[in-house]
Amino acid sequence: MTLNKRQLAAAAARRTDLTRQQTQAALEAILDTIAETLAAGGAVHLADFGRFKVQDYPGRELQAFDGQGRCRVETHRVRCSGRRPSCAGDSETENPDEEKEMNRPRLPLYGVILLTLAAILACSPAALEAYGDLIATAQAVWDCTWARPEPDYDAISVLCVKNLLATYGDPPVTYVDSIRATTQEIAAAWGITSPTRHLHPGAPYPKPDGSGRTMVPYRFANPGGAYGVPVGEPVTGLCLEFETVDDGGTPVPLLADGYQVGDYVLPTTTPQAGYAECPSGITPTPTPAPGDAYEDDDPPSHSAIGVGESQGRTLEPDGDVDVVHLWVWSGLHLEVLTANLGGNASTNVEIATCSGTLYDADGGAARLEWLSVCDEVAVVTVTSANGAYGPGETYTLQVNQLP
Repeated sequence: MTLNKRQLAAAAARRTDLTRQQTQAALEAILDTIAETLAAGGAVHLADFGRFKVQDYPGRELQAFDGQGRCRVETHRVRCSGRRPSCAGDSETENPDEEKEMNRPRLPLYGVILLTLAAILACSPAALEAYGDLIATAQAVWDCTWARPEPDYDAISVLCVKNLLATYGDPPVTYVDSIRATTQEIAAAWGITSPTRHLHPGAPYPKPDGSGRTMVPYRFANPGGAYGVPVGEPVTGLCLEFETVDDGGTPVPLLADGYQVGDYVLPTTTPQAGYAECPSGITPTPTPAPGDAYEDDDPPSHSAIGVGESQGRTLEPDGDVDVVHLWVWSGLHLEVLTANLGGNASTNVEIATCSGTLYDADGGAARLEWLSVCDEVAVVTVTSANGAYGPGETYTLQVNQLP
């Protein structure tokens, strides 16, 4: 893993109120002070972290300079310098100061830098490496969310905008836990055993609301059951939002407050507005409304039928009442009947006319006959005689003109 100074300073700045330039200047000052203290023979003690000092080792005599910048130390050939050093048995010394430089204690500065900054940053290296790159940041947030034995909240906080941290705390434990809980709900609905192994960041896109934020979809291979998405093809489970902030002149994408569940991924997301900003790729097939093609004809609504017409109907949904308007005229001799009963269907029929109300309440197939004495709309009401309802409880409603 290679960490550059910009990444280290930027990550440290995220945990303070300082700018990246101020943080970098502070780090350089700290490191210079450590180096000068160690070079002067002093020690540096960081409470709850460690103690640093230079350890002097007795010099060993170099022998048999081979003229190619190498000497022999005991049985090993080692590189001495690009210039000819003063070795035992070699009386020629081109630069006396060079020998001092060779014997000067080397300061473990790189190790000091890494150890010191590790204590300051207290975060995962993945967060540092991802800083400044959108896809790498999205992947680091996801990996740290599902880290074991618990999420790496501190690492995620390095990759969050300040407003998110102000709302949910630093680190944003409740926000990360909310993402985990939602993802686990999606995983359970789709039979996904491991969110961290099965969901991966997809291609980012601008959030449609014009906010300037970027949406990153987290997708999984469809195990089956999604309309319009073949098995094995990607389905978007949820989207995280990222906001680009200015970090000392460098645009940096960071995790923002707000995430969305893909539309139609969970039953609760289907009817809600706004989820189109996180399209799952699912094209839902409308669920047919219960009942027949004449619904809703329960009171106070109604459907209609004409003389000489036959209609296939169902007693569905539960408690279904079919109210049917029938235009008749004076002198018309007619019959209304229910026939072709399916399933356990059993019908009662009531007809309201200008000359009174007609009933057939014996169940089974019903038939009512009369001679109309006026021009009117007769109201036919069909109900279940035995309380059987469902798509299999079918019947035919028929109106016939009689001689």
